[in-house]
Amino acid sequence: MKTLLIDIETFPLSGYAWGTRDVYISLNQVITPPGVLSFAAEWYENPHNKVFYSLWKDGKEDMAKAAWDLIQEADAVITYNGDRFDLQWFNTLWMETGLDKERGFPTTPASIDLYKTVRSKLRLFSNKLEHVTNWLGIKSKIQTGGFELWLGCMSGDEKSHRKMERYNRNDVTIMRGVYERLRPLMTAHPNLNVINGTDDLCPVCGSSNRTLAGTRPTLTRRYQRYRCTDCNRHYSDNRPLDTTGTR
Repeated sequence: MKTLLIDIETFPLSGYAWGTRDVYISLNQVITPPGVLSFAAEWYENPHNKVFYSLWKDGKEDMAKAAWDLIQEADAVITYNGDRFDLQWFNTLWMETGLDKERGFPTTPASIDLYKTVRSKLRLFSNKLEHVTNWLGIKSKIQTGGFELWLGCMSGDEKSHRKMERYNRNDVTIMRGVYERLRPLMTAHPNLNVINGTDDLCPVCGSSNRTLAGTRPTLTRRYQRYRCTDCNRHYSDNRPLDTTGTR
């Protein structure tokens, strides 16, 4: 399976306002709408091949095409809150640049949204990626220094561009660690046995290293259970231990 880790950064809208508290900006007060500033990505199977595209370096069209090509190639996409943010922004970017008319949308890969697993399987006082990585003891997010970094990028400051690239790339790196720790808890992870045409490997990480972990009974059969010694996922054999079940 080809698994893509991907993360985007966006820039805010600019507009006119009468004050700084309880601000509401109507459509005719907007000067420039928000949009995708940059994205970083890497293949999970090839962590040393990290790519980065940005609005200031590559332009909107080339950035949109690069994201389209990567997602089209992926069997699964790993994000943090990507279902409600990153992937929606990519759809918007492709329509904004007309790429959807030229190519259509990419074949929808399986979405592995780490944020959904954190929310449904853990009970943390904050679900922000920075807190999750600190709690798991994973290399933390780079500090941005605040909104000044985005202002610097939008004004063309080269130092800000380089810092934004480090920040964006680092988010992809730490998502890898979060994914590996959360993998045993995921209930909607793609089954690697189906993708790879096998039936006796860990369905989540594809490892053949396992230990016996009891049996899983159903109404008519018993199935051998295993624990993957690489990712700690528990899974069951698809062949029953009983040759003739008792109903």
